[in-house]
Amino acid sequence: VHENGRLKPGPVDELLHVPVIRLLRDQHGAIWCGSRGKIVKATTEGRVLLTLGANEGIPDAGVCALFRDADGTLWFGTDSRGGGFYRGGKMILLGEREGLPDPWVMSISQDRHGTLWFATQRGVVRWTGKRFVPMNTREEELRTGIITFVVRDSLQNMWFGTQRGVYQWNDSV
Repeated sequence: VHENGRLKPGPVDELLHVPVIRLLRDQHGAIWCGSRGKIVKATTEGRVLLTLGANEGIPDAGVCALFRDADGTLWFGTDSRGGGFYRGGKMILLGEREGLPDPWVMSISQDRHGTLWFATQRGVVRWTGKRFVPMNTREEELRTGIITFVVRDSLQNMWFGTQRGVYQWNDSV
């Protein structure tokens, strides 16, 4: 909040004096905040609606990716412990045994078909519902390089950010 030329801390007391790594505003207006070992859902007025931490299965790592899919499931990625999702009060962790190529998940997005894409330090992968599968492409950078983000635009294209530039993908071409 801006007051008298100064910014005031946000209204969520639980998030004061902790590093907030990722913010997500969902379709209902709630704010989801990722920090180290914690995800907090709050209203813009500061009322905490939900806190997910170690007791709910959030790993002790920085939550650096947050995404709500078309069904309302909350997906997350961390800076060292993989990722997972929270649905119906249940936390599911995903990592190497499911085929995640690297434990640092930098970004998550969903394409027009409902497929989830995860950007990692070792390529972009899609989630089949049971396993992570590498992107089928000739571009080595997308298969094994550092992917900094994945996002869908309003024309349904997927965009993948890498250390060598941005790639656009449209599966309908």
